[in-house]
Amino acid sequence: MMLQNLLLQIRPHFLLNFFNQIYSMAELEDYTGIKKSSRYLTKFFRHLFRSERIATFRSELALVDDYLELMDERFLDCFGVERDIDESLLEYRIPPLIVQNFVENIFKYAVSEGNYIQIGLSLRKEDSYVVMTIADDGPGMEEEILEKIREEKPIEKEDGTHIGIFNSAYRLKRLCGEDCRLDVRSVLTEGTTVRIMLPLAAEDCTMTK
Repeated sequence: MMLQNLLLQIRPHFLLNFFNQIYSMAELEDYTGIKKSSRYLTKFFRHLFRSERIATFRSELALVDDYLELMDERFLDCFGVERDIDESLLEYRIPPLIVQNFVENIFKYAVSEGNYIQIGLSLRKEDSYVVMTIADDGPGMEEEILEKIREEKPIEKEDGTHIGIFNSAYRLKRLCGEDCRLDVRSVLTEGTTVRIMLPLAAEDCTMTK
């Protein structure tokens, strides 16, 4: 069941975008780009299946860095990234793909040719929590969508049902306990901030529930 829930987070657009990108690079004989994209997909699936029940912030952020490197070639000069990472928290254990999925959302909904988006990645201690923040200053979300997120319901859109955030919230509570939180805040035209809040006292998601 855990693996099935995890596989639901491999959204079709993610794979389709990569396959289309690799095809385009093949037409242009961009063999370096093909190698980088293929290597990333290999790392992605290796991370997924090795980390079926557990990962660390270190491994998650390494995967995110590889993804950002690829996106930098696709969206040249369209985004920047600021990092504020407390390295003492990198071994804290979490459900896999939690961070990766929210970074992917930025490129699906916020980054586009002709616009510049600033992305912020932060991992800090705040009071009794370990807090991973993924933020962007993009177009933001409508209040109706935010309400669905607060109610932990799947988001219905014309192009289908989006369960990524719903599934992330479910896995956090299922694997890390009720004390963890997923806080999503957004303002139209100003951006979106996602905060993944995990109890510091727990030291990690024990995956025993």
